[in-house]
Amino acid sequence: MSVVGIDLGFQSCYVAVARAGGIETVANEYSDRSTPSCIAFGPKNRSIGAAAKSQVISNAKNAVQGFKRFHGRAFSDPFVQAEKDNLAYELVQLPTGSAGIKVMYLEEERNFTIEQVTGMLLTKLKETAENALKKPVVDCVVSVPCFYTDAERRSVMDATQIAGLNCLRLINETTSVALAYGIYKQDLPALEEKPRNVVFVDMGHSAYQVSVCAFNKGKLKVLATAFDTTLGGRKFDEMLVNYFCEEFGKKYKLDIKSKIRPLLRLFQECEKLKKLMSANASDLPMNIECFMNDIDVSGTMNRGKFLEMCDGLLARVEPPLRSVLEQAKLKKEDIYAVEIVGGTTRIPAVKERISKFFGKEVSTTLNADEAVTRGCALQCAILSPAFKVREFSITDLVPYPISLRWNSPAEEGLSNCEVFPKNHAAPFSKVLSFFRREPFTLEAYYTTPKELPYPDPAIAQFLVQKVTPQTDGSSSKVKVKVRVNIHGIFSVSSASLVEVHKSDENEEPMETDQHAKEEEKMQVDQEEQQKNEEQQPVQADSKAESEEMETSQAGSKDKKMDQPPQAKKAKVKTSTVDLPIENRLLWQIGKDMLNLFIENEGKMIMQDKLEKERNDAKNAVEEYVYDMRDKLCGLYEKFVSEDDRSSFTLKLEDTENWLYEDGEDQPKQVYIDKLTELKSLGLPIQARFQESEERPKAFEDLGKQIQQYMKVIHAFKAKDEQYDHLDAADMVKVEKSVSEAMEWMNNKLNLQNKRSLTLDPVIKTKDIQAKTKLTALCKHLDNLWEENRGCVVLFAWMQFLKEETLAYLNITSPYELKMCHQEDGQSRTSLFPLNSELDCCGAAGAATAQEEILDERAVQDVESLSSLIREILDFDQAQQKKCFNSKMFFCSICFSEKLGSECMYFMECRHIYCKSCLKDYFEIQIRDGQVHCLSCPEPKCSSVATPGQVKELVGEELFARYDRLLLQSSLDLMTDVVYCPRPCCQTPVMQEPGCTMGICSRCNYAFCTLCKMTYHGVSLCKITAEKLMDLRNEYQEADEATKIFLEQRYGKRVIQKALEEMESREWLEKNSKACPCCGTPIEKLDGCNKMTCTGCSQHFCWLCMGSLSRVNPYKHFNDTSSPCFNRLFQAVNVDGDFWAAEDED
Repeated sequence: MSVVGIDLGFQSCYVAVARAGGIETVANEYSDRSTPSCIAFGPKNRSIGAAAKSQVISNAKNAVQGFKRFHGRAFSDPFVQAEKDNLAYELVQLPTGSAGIKVMYLEEERNFTIEQVTGMLLTKLKETAENALKKPVVDCVVSVPCFYTDAERRSVMDATQIAGLNCLRLINETTSVALAYGIYKQDLPALEEKPRNVVFVDMGHSAYQVSVCAFNKGKLKVLATAFDTTLGGRKFDEMLVNYFCEEFGKKYKLDIKSKIRPLLRLFQECEKLKKLMSANASDLPMNIECFMNDIDVSGTMNRGKFLEMCDGLLARVEPPLRSVLEQAKLKKEDIYAVEIVGGTTRIPAVKERISKFFGKEVSTTLNADEAVTRGCALQCAILSPAFKVREFSITDLVPYPISLRWNSPAEEGLSNCEVFPKNHAAPFSKVLSFFRREPFTLEAYYTTPKELPYPDPAIAQFLVQKVTPQTDGSSSKVKVKVRVNIHGIFSVSSASLVEVHKSDENEEPMETDQHAKEEEKMQVDQEEQQKNEEQQPVQADSKAESEEMETSQAGSKDKKMDQPPQAKKAKVKTSTVDLPIENRLLWQIGKDMLNLFIENEGKMIMQDKLEKERNDAKNAVEEYVYDMRDKLCGLYEKFVSEDDRSSFTLKLEDTENWLYEDGEDQPKQVYIDKLTELKSLGLPIQARFQESEERPKAFEDLGKQIQQYMKVIHAFKAKDEQYDHLDAADMVKVEKSVSEAMEWMNNKLNLQNKRSLTLDPVIKTKDIQAKTKLTALCKHLDNLWEENRGCVVLFAWMQFLKEETLAYLNITSPYELKMCHQEDGQSRTSLFPLNSELDCCGAAGAATAQEEILDERAVQDVESLSSLIREILDFDQAQQKKCFNSKMFFCSICFSEKLGSECMYFMECRHIYCKSCLKDYFEIQIRDGQVHCLSCPEPKCSSVATPGQVKELVGEELFARYDRLLLQSSLDLMTDVVYCPRPCCQTPVMQEPGCTMGICSRCNYAFCTLCKMTYHGVSLCKITAEKLMDLRNEYQEADEATKIFLEQRYGKRVIQKALEEMESREWLEKNSKACPCCGTPIEKLDGCNKMTCTGCSQHFCWLCMGSLSRVNPYKHFNDTSSPCFNRLFQAVNVDGDFWAAEDED
């Protein structure tokens, strides 16, 4: 699973990934960790990032940048209208009313939404992450400014889906910086201690954000945020641009703002100048050649003059700092440190203003550019199960107060309520209770429009459908759950109708609620934060006190609390029914349109890929032309004739001219064919050069081999004792082979020396190397013989030949043993490469049968390969057994010495025990069914006895049991083996990959391998009520792939039902009590504390849950010795006031 964090910046973007060594900011294909937020559209493809940045001036109308500020905004938005005149590209109004971008792409006009353009940028960042991780990237965390509204956040979420990303969280940029700061701190105060308050200041290219956060060990809480949405590096650049536009207009009579390209060049130069002034206080020149109308311009600027120009901008630094302290109710002395990030904070005057306000030096311990993306990657690692991260909880906040508005029948107008005040903890959920007879609409909006950097305070409308009155015509209670989720987006997540079921009229009457006739009541209850819903634990101190709000008709509160009840009503029980909710979101892309955008993005990615492959093929041809043309007159000059060189050079020149004329824009295959045509002429020349480089060394190695064998022959003839073990007949054969090899080498050397370098060689390097390889192998075997003189050496030979031969000979191609038929009619086994062009009669590939190899032992006369191998193995085993049986060994179990014939050793560890001890040991284990425990008795030794050894010791009967149990356990470990579900059969059945049908070979029963029921084809597996709870738990703990598998197996509705039943059960456990007699869950809506169970009709006390007398149930509340004396109406809601004991903290 990938762990990726993306900082989606206004001017540039960063991508960070989590590896085993920590968080790393990855570089793009230009080895730059910063990727410009720019997309350029061309006639054949898109350019994204650095490639697009280079086209900002040359392709100004189709190079899109700075689009981050238009997310979720209408074309008629005043901000959009003010910005569009300063853009090089064209903004247009889309059919939905939102702002779009008009460009020329694939030689036609195209309109793209802001979400599509951001999706293109995210696609590029996704590709950068995949290149770094070497695996697909899906899950990520993306940063957004903390002042983004719901519409802007939804817009970014849509962009991530277009890019094929699963955004686990939209995290505020300042929160991400705080996470990157705090998670590594080891000295944070404990949870019970006073938190450490740190201010984070982020001034980037387009916006200025400030937040104050409280840190405890393993916990981060954002206390307040403030911002200036337009103050950033861009504003400082504009001050310089306006100054130089005015200066160059007076000095050179140029109207720079009338031409977009000179203006864009001036912006780039002013940005560079601004960065230089951050490090230099002296006068700095700015020179631009051929700036406009072929005029070179120049000017100067210094830091002092620049700060005077920007005095108004610098004055805007302090208000957000002051605001954030006021919101958090902190003093400057309460601030532990001030951390600054963002490129614009590098301006010395900005640092000075921040430092002066807090009265302390600002801290720059964080990377100003990469702190946000590192925090995003850390958040993604926390949310991902693939990484184990130190426990660190994060509580963000709601930047703007959110209210709900609805039509109130009681008040005959609109009613409203502020659900989430400003700086309320997030993510968070609340439940609202309404009393309604018909469907109703809730309108969500921001309470304070003046604080919004957005013209429309509306968030969305939520229509709660299928609301019906109770059977008696009274209003139904509707519970509506509202939430600000982990992305900071507000929604109405669910609604449920509480149905009231009355019991028989003969039931004991009870007090009637005084509010029964009220048309409307709203009650707000804070819900406990759900961990698996938000994937983030709520901070301990974010737990707010219980909130109770009521709205009732005027005059209802004038009733007296002690007013006697006027009527009686029957005991009731309730049930809940989920209600559908229709969402009407602001500027939300529809699902059909979103799917279309995703499809179009895939097509554009494929078009970019095809164009890249075409350009790569073209560049390969051009590279080959330049490379070969230089080498024909250099390295390859001696290996090509004058005529061939002239014709080949002419061919290369024609190809070069073709590339810049007719071949400028050709399909990919044309370039591939052209390169193949050129290589057909150039490869023979390259091969002759390579052969000339490698052939002398190969002849030298062969000569050394021949000299070594000549020394052995001379030593043998001189009666050297070292070679007394060799047979004279064998030495004659060796001498003959050496003479033939020397003659062959001299012959080939003479022929090659006489041959021109412009012609193919007489002998190739591989033929010479083949001569020496098998000879070297035989020599190594001789060395093994000498090292093991007097010992059993055959096994050492076999191990070497089996495991090390190819590595010793430096052979990488596959080799095999084949039968070679000689002239004498005998068959021989030879080792040579597959598909070799060598003559199979000689292992080295000589031209004739007489020129085989130097060492005759490399070829062995045998009837067949299988018989040779069998004979060698049988011989080796017999010799080892004979040697073992003749020796004495000590058994560490019975502490006695015995002959090897009475002992047995384990093959892996070579530990030896007597057979009688092992027999008892094996029999006990097999009878106990521990067939996998027949291991070596030596402590900490894992060697296991072979089935042959077990059979030799325990006999046929126990071995049959051992064999059966071993087979059974092996089948249990095989994931593709299932058992026939019929109790009388239980035959193992092999499961075909991708198939869910299993057919028993014994009883021919066809069954589903998933649910073990009769095969049901493509229908979903059925699930029993007993397994429903297990399915729910498995689904909640599963990853995304397992969830999809479970949904395909059982159906999404079945799983949804299991989850709903779980929620219902949890709700019952929370809001009801069990009858002390039958256990039936009972919910108390109103009335007195004398309850009657609807299941068993038993009376019981709601306070102490004690059973009451059927004759006089009220005695319990009138008895002075009872713990519930005089508490019959305790905690009853009467006339809008609660008669209750003091609330607990």
